[in-house]
Amino acid sequence: MTVDLTVGPFHLDDESVAWVRQTIDSLSLDEKIGQLFITMNGSFEPTYLDHMIDRFRPGGIRFGRAPSDAVQQHIRYAQSRSKVPLLVASNPEMGGFGTSSDGTLVATHLQVGSHPDSSIAYDLGRVAGIESAAMGCNWAFAPIVDIHYNWRNTVVATRAFGNEPDVVIERAKRFFDGIAESGVAAAIKHFPGDGVDERDQHIITTYNTMAPDEWRATYGRVYRELIDHGVQSVMVGHIGAPGLSREFCPGIADRDILPATLAPELLQGLLRDELGFNGVVLTDSSVMVGMTQAMKRFDLVPAAIAAGCDMFLFFRSPEEDFQFMLDGYHRGIITPDRLDEALQRILGLKASLGLHRSAQLVPESSALDVVGSQGHHEIAARIADK
Repeated sequence: MTVDLTVGPFHLDDESVAWVRQTIDSLSLDEKIGQLFITMNGSFEPTYLDHMIDRFRPGGIRFGRAPSDAVQQHIRYAQSRSKVPLLVASNPEMGGFGTSSDGTLVATHLQVGSHPDSSIAYDLGRVAGIESAAMGCNWAFAPIVDIHYNWRNTVVATRAFGNEPDVVIERAKRFFDGIAESGVAAAIKHFPGDGVDERDQHIITTYNTMAPDEWRATYGRVYRELIDHGVQSVMVGHIGAPGLSREFCPGIADRDILPATLAPELLQGLLRDELGFNGVVLTDSSVMVGMTQAMKRFDLVPAAIAAGCDMFLFFRSPEEDFQFMLDGYHRGIITPDRLDEALQRILGLKASLGLHRSAQLVPESSALDVVGSQGHHEIAARIADK
């Protein structure tokens, strides 16, 4: 399948489309498999990165929280080792604080949704983007577009803009507008939507039990509007949607209703075909029990890509998971067309950020002056007063 990279959310010119195709064609099979993974780097030591990047050639990285200078140095070294520019992700849900330990904690999503002034959401996104980009991050796992319908839900809690779709849509768009100013891509999460079940997908598969019509009027409307607004990626939760799965797959047995990360009817039938999303789809953390209880890891690693996810978030064991993905390709679980489609979107996102043209993927150390700056703390103080 050829992905149209000239339309949203990529908007690539002919030269950039050619770079995507030429780069994919230049990669070995091992390098193509590596592009599917986003690693969680467990060490800032160069020797650790030498092994991770040279051996597995990941498409993206995340890292543990640390001071901004250590983060920037880590990213600079990682980019210098990578054959293809890396997507570098962080979790700046509350501001630059989500990217480094000395970043500015601006506000929670709940605070941002609790005041009539929507510019608060824009300021949160703007500060998050400025500080993250200064460190070399180019991808935000934010904003969160879950709706806090069930007050017992501890995953969403202060991480949702509110319990009304209109508020979530308005604030998520404003956050996106703010972070986009710094050239940082956004990943909205957690499709098909948290906030209904009171359980936690870190420890069990959870479910969005809304009927299809109700889902489309709430979560579906949120996703459709953010997709139309230009969001580049969607993070999929380990959340089943029984009503929607039964609608797309009449007669499906209860045991076959899988979390969305493994459910092609939700990823391809709903997210791609019905909602028209053309961007990158990634899993939530693959070590959560909400995913791992669904099937053996040997099967679930390639099954996530086969179902419609383009990128797989975090190794459990790098050697093991990489081999599972490669074996899945050789077994036909991941077809050549599905692999190529995923790679087009991954490389398309990189090109849309200008990574293929940038002579300097990570700013100079002087750029870190904005991280935790007085001006940003004053913004946080004004928001706190409101």
